[in-house]
Amino acid sequence: MAGKEVVQLYVRERCAKAVRPEKELKAFIKVALQPDEGQTVRFELDRRAFAYYDGSTHGWMVNPGQFGPSRGRLFPGPPAKTNG
Repeated sequence: MAGKEVVQLYVRERCAKAVRPEKELKAFIKVALQPDEGQTVRFELDRRAFAYYDGSTHGWMVNPGQFGPSRGRLFPGPPAKTNG
């Protein structure tokens, strides 16, 4: 049976200098799939996706460093496959 999947992209700062959530949802897309069908999705993130609001400067800040992507799903079940 055909269905739809919501692929979610999360980002986390590996060595955060500020208090931040473990992971932050930055992008998502809903795709329609046939049974046993796979589909490649691509996300492009801009600088704002890695920023956090700094209350002391009243502005958005991006710390230099490494960020790690992870995926998520709206519904439980087998995870979507990823490359990379």
